[in-house]
Amino acid sequence: MLDFKDLFYPKNIAIIGISSHPLKGEMLLNVLLVSKYPGKIYLINPKYSELFGRKVYPSILDVPEDVDLAIIAVAANKCPEIIKQCGGKVKFASIFTAGFSELDNKELEDKVAQIAKEGNVRLLGPNCMGVHCNESRVSFFLKQQAGKIGNIGFISQSGGHAFTFSIWGIGKGLEFNKTVSIGNQCDLTIQDFVEYFGNEPDIKIIGVYIEDIKDGQDFCKKVKQVTKKKPIFVWKGGVTEDGKEAALSHTGALAIPNYLWYPVMRQIGVISADSLEELGDLMMSSLYLDSSYPEGLNVSILVGGGGSSVEITDACAREGLHIPRFSAETMNRLSKLMPLVGTIRKNPVDLAGMHFLPEVFGQAVDIVHEDPNIDAIITYQMTERFFWNTERVRSMGRADFNFNENIIKEYERLKKVSKKPLICVVPRIVESDLEIDKVRIEFINALSDLKIPILPSISRAAKVLVRLYNYTKYLLR
Repeated sequence: MLDFKDLFYPKNIAIIGISSHPLKGEMLLNVLLVSKYPGKIYLINPKYSELFGRKVYPSILDVPEDVDLAIIAVAANKCPEIIKQCGGKVKFASIFTAGFSELDNKELEDKVAQIAKEGNVRLLGPNCMGVHCNESRVSFFLKQQAGKIGNIGFISQSGGHAFTFSIWGIGKGLEFNKTVSIGNQCDLTIQDFVEYFGNEPDIKIIGVYIEDIKDGQDFCKKVKQVTKKKPIFVWKGGVTEDGKEAALSHTGALAIPNYLWYPVMRQIGVISADSLEELGDLMMSSLYLDSSYPEGLNVSILVGGGGSSVEITDACAREGLHIPRFSAETMNRLSKLMPLVGTIRKNPVDLAGMHFLPEVFGQAVDIVHEDPNIDAIITYQMTERFFWNTERVRSMGRADFNFNENIIKEYERLKKVSKKPLICVVPRIVESDLEIDKVRIEFINALSDLKIPILPSISRAAKVLVRLYNYTKYLLR
């Protein structure tokens, strides 16, 4: 296994190609300063003697010590000479520059890789953003969680997806440990970082965005070794004909068709996603469930009125879930809890107006949870009704009533006692009311704090449960 300590925890960093341009060299320096990176930063560009109040060196050869990490932001045709100068001086070089195999310039990319090999420099990229490590405060974009340890390792061939997914995850309360934007993989590969993350004790799950792989046999071997220890979630770009063309022009990737990709990934234990949203759903749910994945595909769904049992059943069935009948004991207990008229006591359960008594909702979940035929529970909450119901009760003189707070307390209790996966679906029915949005956000944030997975639709919740169950089966082989 490769040792990436000096890449993620460098004692110094050189920015080769620093400039005053806000979207180029200046940005690379700014994110390190904002993140409060504690090591030395060397600025290099022969056109300047000083920038931003800092000394600028004409060449990496003029830096007074060896360098752990060099970030290269010069024109592609200048990279061979720059990498040659790094030989014997720099341990890792991250090539920010584009203009290589993604633009049919494979010869130049191969030349850079060969020079790096001869000089014992390990390359990240080209055409990449570089690395981020919360603990060491090395970063390639703002808004990261510098200083926090985190438990997610993320690898992306796309710098844009590395940024977007990190921002999405932070908004969901997830904490990243290390992120790699790997680009064209002319030297270091996705599987090199998968293997490293697999042995990092603080990293609990690994997410990957892939457009192509280098050395399929090595990839499968290293990934399979890791999936036996911790889950790996992969979103593959370029599985359609149009996607292949886009991948080729993005990172120079020669994409693998999906009819080969997905069966191979199942064999080596990868949990596949088909979009950024699915990748996020799966990784968030995995962490919140704390590896307590479903042991079967039988689910119960509880709604509080407004949900169509036919539609819900169809959505689950399409993804491979089953909505089984309850045991006689469960039916009997639900009958004592819920009135006959206006409710549905079979699976899916519709509590209708009884849902607005949080203790009744909680008791119904308790009853269903104890049914031996049920492997997981999905609750369906329309937060619009929270707002309307609260307003209605307050208009009758109970000014202190807050349904949102009451239902959150019930979820807090359920989280403590539940031994089966519990997921909450929160659709956005009304999109143009800021007061309702405030209630929805408050509810979602509260459940996130409780580590209860929140999904926007039954279909997305069903996909999560099916794919996590398939991973459980893989581990039992």
